[in-house]
Amino acid sequence: MAELILLPPTTCVISRLCADLATLDRATLARSAVILPTRRLVTFCLAALAEKHTAYEPPLATTLDGFVRRLCDHEQPIIDELHVEQVLTMLLTTKKFKYLHPNFVHEIRQFFNDIIAHDLQACFHSRIEQQLTNNPWLAEGEIAQQRAKYAELQQLFFALQTQLQHDYHTTSSLARQQDRQSATAALPHHNFQHIFVAAFTSVNKTAAAFLQKIAACPPTVFYFSQTEISHHINPVNALITTLQKEKNMQVKTEQAVSNIQRTAESINIVNFTSPQIELSHALHHAQQLLQTDQVRAAEIAIVLSSDRFYLPHLLAVVDLFAFPKNIAVPIPLRLTSSGGFLQALSSYVVDEFQVPAAIDVVTHPLFAAQDLPRARIAKTLSDVHRRGHGTLSLRLAANSPAAEAVARIDAIVQRFRPAPLHQHLQQLQELLRELKFFQLTARENFELQSIENVFVFLQNLAASSLSTTKFSAQEFWQFVADKFLSLPLRKVGEPLAGVQILSLPEVRAMPFQHIIVLGCNEGFFPQALPRDVIVSDKLKAAIGLNSWQYLEAMEDITFNGLCHRHCQLTLSYCSSVAERSRFIEKIVRTHALTVQDGTTLALQDMLPATSHSPATQDSVPDFAPHNFLHKISASSAESFIRCSLRHLLH
Repeated sequence: MAELILLPPTTCVISRLCADLATLDRATLARSAVILPTRRLVTFCLAALAEKHTAYEPPLATTLDGFVRRLCDHEQPIIDELHVEQVLTMLLTTKKFKYLHPNFVHEIRQFFNDIIAHDLQACFHSRIEQQLTNNPWLAEGEIAQQRAKYAELQQLFFALQTQLQHDYHTTSSLARQQDRQSATAALPHHNFQHIFVAAFTSVNKTAAAFLQKIAACPPTVFYFSQTEISHHINPVNALITTLQKEKNMQVKTEQAVSNIQRTAESINIVNFTSPQIELSHALHHAQQLLQTDQVRAAEIAIVLSSDRFYLPHLLAVVDLFAFPKNIAVPIPLRLTSSGGFLQALSSYVVDEFQVPAAIDVVTHPLFAAQDLPRARIAKTLSDVHRRGHGTLSLRLAANSPAAEAVARIDAIVQRFRPAPLHQHLQQLQELLRELKFFQLTARENFELQSIENVFVFLQNLAASSLSTTKFSAQEFWQFVADKFLSLPLRKVGEPLAGVQILSLPEVRAMPFQHIIVLGCNEGFFPQALPRDVIVSDKLKAAIGLNSWQYLEAMEDITFNGLCHRHCQLTLSYCSSVAERSRFIEKIVRTHALTVQDGTTLALQDMLPATSHSPATQDSVPDFAPHNFLHKISASSAESFIRCSLRHLLH
């Protein structure tokens, strides 16, 4: 008989699961399966079990998708979402739709994923038609326009499926749906002695149906937290209701061991004037906690509410702190060492060989000119840029170090002359392999471990129908800048080895003693809702898709889960970025808290003292603004403003 254990909000679900797993004998443990929502929790679960067992065969610990793939083998290669967007861009460009344009590719791709996840491929057009017909507020002309737009959407959806079948590829959303259908038939024949499912807060429609099928194959134990949220949508309760439809499900509700309530003394709310000071304060606070010798590094979590906003600041200062740290957030390729080099190269080509981009390439650590005086070359190039005369090559003396450096840059660019896409991608792979052999800092070592995922993406893209499309050098490097450099690199790391720097969804179920949440501003936590252009949010909810209110409810679950944890909670926000979060307003009223003022803190007081070696002849000079803004021409000023790395030049 399957069992559903409902734990109180104060109980850490993953800790309870690991404690129960530790009581199993080794033979039973080896023949068990543990299904968790994220890879981060999978790694933590295995690490926690390793602390209790020295030599043992671990259970199959995996995500839901990993468990499904174990039950069935998917033959078609699964392509990246960025690859799907490229195929959609090609289809939108060639078919010339009236209402659909390449600018809407990201929204269209997300809408198609939602349609597949909720198993509405065959009926979404009829459901939209029904909503349009029954809407009394739309005029006949507007209804006709809407019908034409959604007919184009359906045509594009079928064209995408046809193209993927022609390429013998499939998307991750289609693969999940097909695999779950196959795995459902294989479930009764699995050889697991126990199946444990824990810490889920929401799943899509097809995943919920598959979990219900798992409940019909005992013995299965589900561990969920009783989550009370203020939002009228509760995804956890919806999932629990789905599981309770199984007739043989035994529900066990556990009460809190004690009536410990969250106290005001365990919550700190701090206001800062800049994100740099806010982030440095969090790292400084973590270092102070470790110096007391009462807190383990793995018991501290620094949570980024917005990876995109805080990651550049984090990567700029995190190496200055000596305490052990474990960066678990996905880092875009553009923020890595090789990604920065590719960004500089793309700017050099797309901006038509402008001097500021050439300086970015020359001064980058990965530029293959270690035998040239890069500081002198950069100064020469800046002098040319300041004068604003002629083209770059004509203003450089022949056989000078600067001319040789520019020639080496041009030699790299010449490898990407107009050619089919697969040739460009082959050259890009060779260039990335060359960059791997350069000496990287300790923080960038994860790049070497994750770059293979990038190679898989490039190989899939080169094997698709796009491979024969001819790209000019500028078109290809524009693709690199817009799409390729946004690919995320991720290192899960060791959850018990250092201070955890992670994103909000990953902090829900891990047993931290100190949690520092950065960026509790409106628009970050909760996130700002995107603007729908193709399909309105109201229409999505009407045809059976999750609306943006569903996402708001998920963040409400995260916030209330943090408030119920038995830990020291620090919520910080930056008043110069945006208004403070509604969650801050709620907790201030609930506990009558006083917001601490962090505006008087100085950045240099929190950064550790570092020793700087004397500048060598080849060190990169510090370009002050007057180096570029003295007697600058109008065309050079425009190039300076358009420089993609101009925020580094001041």
